[in-house]
Amino acid sequence: APVAWYTRREHIQVIEGEMAFAGWQGQTVSLFPLSARVDGMHSEGLKWALDGLCWKRGQVGISNLFSAGRGSITVGRGKLLMIRTFQEHPHV
Repeated sequence: APVAWYTRREHIQVIEGEMAFAGWQGQTVSLFPLSARVDGMHSEGLKWALDGLCWKRGQVGISNLFSAGRGSITVGRGKLLMIRTFQEHPHV
């Protein structure tokens, strides 16, 4: 199965392990747990850090924001679905 999808307005990505990505300050990043339990998370470049959070399926962390031009998310156990919007960028 694919792990990434791109639409005109979003980048949709399954995150398992670690993923680094580029963005812009203020870009919206939404995260949804795909596993029964997601923990051991760490993030860099996000306004609200994921460090120490434990999510169960059905819980979400919507509308986090990039605080820098680069970011990363690490998942110790489980899988996350990330949706990053492109529509807010002034050049798209």
